Amino acid sequence: MLYKLVIIVHILGAAVLVGTNLVLLLSVIPKAKKENDLGVVRGFLGGVGQMGVHALAVQLITGLWLASPQFKGISAAFQSREVFATHVVAKIVIMVVITALVVVMRRKIAPKLSMETLGGFTSTVGIITLLGITMVALGVGLRTGGLW
Repeated sequence: MLYKLVIIVHILGAAVLVGTNLVLLLSVIPKAKKENDLGVVRGFLGGVGQMGVHALAVQLITGLWLASPQFKGISAAFQSREVFATHVVAKIVIMVVITALVVVMRRKIAPKLSMETLGGFTSTVGIITLLGITMVALGVGLRTGGLW
């Protein structure tokens, strides 16, 4: 029962993580560009965007919890050549990259956000979004026997 609840929380975390980034990338940023108003982006980052940061933490905690029974410590995943281990390692690496990008975006890029720097901000959000979608695909692969 606990295992299934953790999977549900993990999936909800993925939905929020990817969903908030998709909304930011496909709706909020274009609106800010059209209206020449970064207040829309700042408002989103301060409100809904915070949920994405929390979802990132949920993904990390639940993901490690779900993967750990398969290995004698998570470091064993890095030594295995099995498809499951490859997926887990890929998800861990992607999660580290996403976390680093979110930290950089939140601490360095967002505070200095201007119409001139909006392109770099948009690129960062786009990369985070693509990596999040890749993590979802890898997660599906873990449950369905692999993507290839």
